[in-house]
Amino acid sequence: MNNQKRPFNEVSVVATHVQRGHDRVCVIASTRSLCQLPTIAGSNGTLNHPPPRIKDWRCNLTALSQVHNLYFIACVDTIHVHQPSFPDQKLSGKPDLVLRPPKSRPGLRGTIDPHNPHSITHLIVDFLGTEEILLVSCDDGDVVGYHIHFIQQAIEAQLVSDTFERNARDVRNFFHKNVGLSAWGLSVHCEARLIAVSANTHRVTIYAFALARPGSSSSESSTESLQDDFPDDNDNDPTDFPFPRRKDHCIVLRDVKENIPSVSFNNNGTDPHGRWILSSVIDGSVYIWDIWTPDVLPRRIRLAFCAATEHHRSRPHSCTCPDESRYLHSIWNAIFLDPRSCRDVANAEAAVGSSNIKQSEFFWDITNTKNDIDSSQNFEISPNPAVPDFSNLLPITLQEEDTNAGQYLDGGADIILDEDGDVLLSDGEDEDEDEDEGGDDDDDDEADEDNHSDIGIAELVSTDETDPNVFNEMLGVLEAHFDPVSPLVQPNNGNTGMTDTLVDDMNDGSDSGAELDDDDSDMDISDTLLPGSVLSVKRPYIEHSYMPPKDQTTVPPDCPILVISAHDLFLLQPQSCRINDIDGPVIAVHDPLSQIKAPDWSKYYDRMNLLAQIPEIGVIIVGSPKGRAAIFTLTQVSLSKRGSTKHKKVFAFRLDHILPFACQERAGLLPRKALLAGIAVGPIQGALGTMDLSRRWRLLLSFTDHSVLSYEIGKYREEEYQGVEALVI
Repeated sequence: MNNQKRPFNEVSVVATHVQRGHDRVCVIASTRSLCQLPTIAGSNGTLNHPPPRIKDWRCNLTALSQVHNLYFIACVDTIHVHQPSFPDQKLSGKPDLVLRPPKSRPGLRGTIDPHNPHSITHLIVDFLGTEEILLVSCDDGDVVGYHIHFIQQAIEAQLVSDTFERNARDVRNFFHKNVGLSAWGLSVHCEARLIAVSANTHRVTIYAFALARPGSSSSESSTESLQDDFPDDNDNDPTDFPFPRRKDHCIVLRDVKENIPSVSFNNNGTDPHGRWILSSVIDGSVYIWDIWTPDVLPRRIRLAFCAATEHHRSRPHSCTCPDESRYLHSIWNAIFLDPRSCRDVANAEAAVGSSNIKQSEFFWDITNTKNDIDSSQNFEISPNPAVPDFSNLLPITLQEEDTNAGQYLDGGADIILDEDGDVLLSDGEDEDEDEDEGGDDDDDDEADEDNHSDIGIAELVSTDETDPNVFNEMLGVLEAHFDPVSPLVQPNNGNTGMTDTLVDDMNDGSDSGAELDDDDSDMDISDTLLPGSVLSVKRPYIEHSYMPPKDQTTVPPDCPILVISAHDLFLLQPQSCRINDIDGPVIAVHDPLSQIKAPDWSKYYDRMNLLAQIPEIGVIIVGSPKGRAAIFTLTQVSLSKRGSTKHKKVFAFRLDHILPFACQERAGLLPRKALLAGIAVGPIQGALGTMDLSRRWRLLLSFTDHSVLSYEIGKYREEEYQGVEALVI
């Protein structure tokens, strides 16, 4: 790391608490009987209660309410609701409420989790109209929505009565649909009252709630009475959508031939009718859809850092990256950014974080700025870890002499820790033997539920002895196995330097298909590989398919777009109405979460698929299941072109922090073989449900071993360069 102070103030991030999984599990074990859940025999002959299982190979499984002091975390097919304490954001051992999303019908099959087909794959909190909602997607294709104020009411009611289970059942869902196969991407358009879901059907389904019922005003429309009113896609009335929308509609977009892990509406005010939506595809594509004309081909953007790149404006015919994977450059998230969230800064260095970046005809590569961050560049293990060592996840009871080992590997088991931090196993008993609605039991469904607490074989067996094919089998149709890990980045010291002047012909609308300039060589990213690997040079590219507009109203919103792939981030400038093309410069960073000497097991989970944002202060948090998260500040700067008095506003991002902090990693506070299951942000207690511009924010990183790292994020009062006193902590 470069220890020199950066010439600007980063957003304030302060570590507030580390809640070890071992401590939480012990508390859970002592309170678990209150929920009447099964017990198992421990290695010391005592009874131990299994903690709830937090699944891997999922998208974000946690969220914070923005109105109430509620924290949600998905555990297999249930949602545990906690009320974090102030100021450390500590979670209690026992949840305040457990929600069990209903099944649309018995016998549904899962894609990546056959033992638990109804397991939750993704969880979000957002606003639908004026109502804050909780929305979850499941592996069997179910999507379920709750009104959060009813969840709060249920928790308040149980404070004066001993009716934990009854109150949980009283929280009824307002939305319940099935999209055919494993559901993943979720997005809500607040003002237009739309819900979008992506699935392994390779399609995006949009549910449009009626804006006005016959005989009522639009202000009387509500989601309270709209459950299961949606027609099939073929039954939509074309004279009623998009307006006046007196009834509910279901719109299904075209098949894109690959899985779609995320979708995103534009909620920043530039698209109040919810006309445009982004979908991220694991083949490395981002699609910009006009849902008013779903049969029209969408705009398609493909971009990546690739060893086969020859020109920045064309996609290679085949990828030659040594870290071979079918989905090496998969896109996991793409979102519209609110230009008002981007902080005005004085110069380009404050906009991207350093003067040590690489400029080319079309890209600004800021990968080198990672060297300026106080983070652990090397994977470090403390000799006296503060959390249990999960490096030996195969317990003694599952060694060869254990004749019952096969049943654990076949049926699955939970990881449980005793008071000494030793790993125990659940017997996989069913935690919930509910009968199917209607009173009839489905044999196949019961068989699936009997394995309610399964654990992936990859987490049971030592990495050195694990067949890589096992990981592929775990993924099923998703097939995104991400092996091996992307080469670790060793930034190239040679660079052109950063100026406050745009390079010539960057944004003059001239032909972007010109021959590659000599200066483009400065964009090379040299990868430092593990022994036996082949050195490669990765260069960014972007390819854009055009969508001829019928008129000016079909131009996408004039706002930046952030694209997040398995290892890279890109920020696209707002779409120009004058030319149907991508405007430069594209801000890019390669593998910001990489570490030298990272453990081999982490490569199977090396993808940046966790995302949270705080638009109010212009902060983006991007995380990877391997246990790290990056905090970016959104910026904007006015720059001039060489030889011209004209100025252009450039939107950018700046890498401010990497979590856990280096000191936390050195102290052994990062769980060694537990995965990051979710990142959640929300206002701290006392500022919930307000628009106080001085309010602070909390960030919770939750791991599959029940460890929780909490942080407080501050903001600036005034402009940059005013000193430390300008920072609210």
